[in-house]
Amino acid sequence: MAMAVSSLLRLFFFFVFFIIFVDGQCLDDQKKFLLELRSEFKFNSSISQILVNWNETGGCCEFKFNNSIPTMNWNETGDCCKWSGIECDGSGHVISLIFPSHGMSGRIGESSALFRLTYLSSLDLSDNDFTTTEIPNQFHRLPNLASLDLSSSGFMGAIPSTLGNLTELVELHLSSNFLTGPIPSFHYCKNLEWIDLSHNNLMGSLSHLHFQGLTNLSLIDLSHNSLNGTIPHHLFVLPSINYLHLSKNQFIGQIKDISIVDSNLFRLDLSGNRIGGPIPNFFFQLHQRLKMPLITPNFSDSIFLLTNNRLTGVIPSSICIASSLSVLDLSFNNLSGSIPPCLVNTRQVLNLRGNKVSGVIPDQFSSECSLQTFDVSNNSLVGEVPMSLGNCKNLLVMNVGNNNFKDTFPCMLSLGLRILVLRSNRFYGDLRCRKGWPNLQILDISSNNFSGRLNLLNISSLRGMVLQSPTQGRLNRSTLTF
Repeated sequence: MAMAVSSLLRLFFFFVFFIIFVDGQCLDDQKKFLLELRSEFKFNSSISQILVNWNETGGCCEFKFNNSIPTMNWNETGDCCKWSGIECDGSGHVISLIFPSHGMSGRIGESSALFRLTYLSSLDLSDNDFTTTEIPNQFHRLPNLASLDLSSSGFMGAIPSTLGNLTELVELHLSSNFLTGPIPSFHYCKNLEWIDLSHNNLMGSLSHLHFQGLTNLSLIDLSHNSLNGTIPHHLFVLPSINYLHLSKNQFIGQIKDISIVDSNLFRLDLSGNRIGGPIPNFFFQLHQRLKMPLITPNFSDSIFLLTNNRLTGVIPSSICIASSLSVLDLSFNNLSGSIPPCLVNTRQVLNLRGNKVSGVIPDQFSSECSLQTFDVSNNSLVGEVPMSLGNCKNLLVMNVGNNNFKDTFPCMLSLGLRILVLRSNRFYGDLRCRKGWPNLQILDISSNNFSGRLNLLNISSLRGMVLQSPTQGRLNRSTLTF
């Protein structure tokens, strides 16, 4: 009886392992295509051993029995589904090739064996060396491709328009190459969620056709290119858009106000362009109902980066609509008017540097202030540094230089302060505070009316520099000397 049960168990386990083996074994044609693909590439064996270990020979497996229980030792060189960087489906078709940073070089030709792996769903050749190679036009022969990553690999030339025919495409990463020419239309890629074409040499303008109808698109990064023309309004209201990064291009013109019903956009970066006119009110209506972001699930805050443009007019009161404003950077524009009081509730970074903002800093920093960087330098602000700024216990950087403030030294500031710039104002009085700033690394109080000695400020990190100064850190009316 025991022998019969043992025999049945052995047959059962053999049958299970046989089914698993047959179900997962690489098909012969798939192995052939992979070996042909390997022959097309050059690879640095000192960086990666992955392609070196691909081998046409070898058996699939070996069965051994221990106490009537079968065990199986795989010979990885036999079944290409077991090769490093390869993943197969249950039928033995290759569905994934993942080879980032493996010292690969060479050229992907139009007749490459790659395009015969028609079940391929994911391809990652990022951080390799395909310098002087153009992206081939044959990717439409991979109808199941959902993820394509060719970033940081030296590709040059135009982006093939055939990429826009990949109807299953979810993620496209082509950043940090040498790509030129216009951006093709992707409106057939209805499943597209993430497109990153940043840090290239792309040119031309955008139209409403480029991303029309892409209801799942959550991230567009076209930054650091040479794109021009005006920015299509529909980009701001794509149904799932969370992150829109168009900085460091040559976009021009005025962005007109449009009607917003709902939007999930919480990161907007248009900095480093030539956008003019007033800030449209709808920018700060984009975030009225934030859903859980897809790209940073633990970040429930808004970021607006509009620095280095040609924006004019006042900072609109509609900015107060934006909930959970984390970073607002409007620096280096031509904005005027006063600072809306609600801005003091910005959570991390408030940067209005290099505008024509006037009036006083609102004295409304709350006891829950979490501001880390506060920069209103190079404006036309007057009055005093508000006492409530002392509520910002996390403040690391404060720059109010080149304004018309008239006040004594702001002793109320956070003990964790690292950078303090008060230069070119009308600050006055003795440099004497009851507390010190042990982490302060940069202090600029030049071109003011301070008197006294610097070492009375009790700044331990700068004291050694002061004591070595021939002037003992003494101040005159216009400069601070060490």
